[in-house]
Amino acid sequence: MKHLNKNSAICNFLFPGRRLFIHFLVAAAFFFTGCEKDLLHSNELIVPAKNSSLNATSSTTGTYEAEQGVLNGAVVATSQAGYTGSGFVDYVYTTGDFIEWTVDATTAGSFLLKFRYANGGTTNRPLQLQVNGKVVSASLAFSTTGGWATWSVSSPTVANLTGGTNKIRLTTIGSNGPNIDHLVVEAAVTQSGTMEAEQAVLNGAVVAISQSGYTGTGFADYVHASGDFVEWTVNAAAAGSFLLQFRYANGGTTNRPLQLQVNGMVVSASLAFSPTSGWGTWSVSSTTADLMTGANKIRLTTIGSNGPNLDNLTYSSGSTKHILYLVDNGFSKLLFLNQKDPSKNWKVSIPGGSRDLQLVANNKILVSHSNGAAEYDRITGAKGWSISTYSGVSTAQRLSNGNTLLGWSRAASGTTPARIILSEINSAGKEVSKITINNITTFRLARRLSNGHTLITGDINNDLKYKVFEVDAKGIIVWQQLLYGGKGYVANRLTNGDTRATMGPVGNLYEPGKDDNKVLQLSPTGTIVKFWGGMANHPNARLRKFSGYSVVPGNGNILVANWLGDGNIGTGPHAVEFDTNNNLVWSWEDHSAAQTITNLLVIE
Repeated sequence: MKHLNKNSAICNFLFPGRRLFIHFLVAAAFFFTGCEKDLLHSNELIVPAKNSSLNATSSTTGTYEAEQGVLNGAVVATSQAGYTGSGFVDYVYTTGDFIEWTVDATTAGSFLLKFRYANGGTTNRPLQLQVNGKVVSASLAFSTTGGWATWSVSSPTVANLTGGTNKIRLTTIGSNGPNIDHLVVEAAVTQSGTMEAEQAVLNGAVVAISQSGYTGTGFADYVHASGDFVEWTVNAAAAGSFLLQFRYANGGTTNRPLQLQVNGMVVSASLAFSPTSGWGTWSVSSTTADLMTGANKIRLTTIGSNGPNLDNLTYSSGSTKHILYLVDNGFSKLLFLNQKDPSKNWKVSIPGGSRDLQLVANNKILVSHSNGAAEYDRITGAKGWSISTYSGVSTAQRLSNGNTLLGWSRAASGTTPARIILSEINSAGKEVSKITINNITTFRLARRLSNGHTLITGDINNDLKYKVFEVDAKGIIVWQQLLYGGKGYVANRLTNGDTRATMGPVGNLYEPGKDDNKVLQLSPTGTIVKFWGGMANHPNARLRKFSGYSVVPGNGNILVANWLGDGNIGTGPHAVEFDTNNNLVWSWEDHSAAQTITNLLVIE
């Protein structure tokens, strides 16, 4: 139905207090331009927008109809079924048409923007997304939905809104654009805070200071085995799921459960507060609950035991939370980051030069270091099996036969060429096989394939033409593919025969201007099937140097380590996540916890 708009004459007459659209259909124009089919099959009705701007509700989050936004070039239509509100917006011109919503934010912060749309074409119809005049996405994907009456939702885009009025604009940038139904604004990044128990409403329980280690001015001590409660009031700027963490001490020998209520509803009939080994030893009990916008009453009540001592409540929200392991070669640490339950977070020291990690048997994680590799317990981080008799190691992979593949490199010396050595080590630390590949430099990770071949990244004798190489069991290169800009880090072979590889900028590439941060998916013939990232695609994401990546279970998103070395320490996020349409949907940044993350592995 899209041609109707382009072959229609639209006259605008302005009268006091209203705008009248008079839509003339010129049948002769359709006949001579070959669009008579569009005339016969289209019954599109153009109606005026009810408001030139949207009066936002008192809550920032919610649904904002497209037909009530400010329209430039685009028009309101009702010809397709399934829209919400009083219509949808149809872009007329391929460039410069826009929809602009006004969102009044009750508080500044990061929010998720999601657009409901239909695209009955056969190709993606991207739009530029701006927030308050700043380009958030130069080319936000709106993939085909299979029909103009088949509606979908764009992948969420994280945007920072200011307190007060915000302008959110979608503009055509070369294609006619999809039909837009509405914008949904959701809280994206954490609303958080800590509330002391001694400042809450207490019934039966009393404030005490007899044990050390509490925060604030004291803690709450339950007196009676049943009916005592501590009740906090949490004011949420936006409704959503929240993580609730109760800091407590239990010097008894058994669990002392409490009933948790939120706004009068029982969320947990028996929330565990296990022994902490002493009344001055504090721990955290965590759960999740849905909070509404505004005031929320959170109550913990004794249900038969005297209860623990309660120190405080920490609450936090956020639509995307990951559980992952990260290798930091700046601080020489292995980190476990559990955003769903931060009380489980840990980090342990590891040898320098760590670049690779892999989940292995017996609940362990294998991590490479410059002299070899070591296993660490996934729950505690305790070190187990290790080998440290090599040098220049940059990769470690546990093979299906139980052996470990170590990849290490040697620079050229005299008449001896630069070389990579792939050593297979058994559990006793004995080298059982070795493959030498000559003339490969800038080596990072290696991945042994099911056919016995190995994928590696690097260049040939420092020619800066970074590639993925496939070598056979004798070290002979049987396939290679240029990465089209940027230094390779890791490559994996997919089940369909494609190869997925990361690359990051080096500043002195053989072809200036092509340096980039991308995860490439390459066909066997070298065609770029798709990519994630790209500095031009995400100019405000502070992408520095892509290294390792992980696929998010369940949704197939790509989560990439954003290495901050080479003068970039503290200048960007440590990890970023892209959805299937290359929208940036999540990032993690904590420069006190990490410095230069080389690799990561998401497990939830």
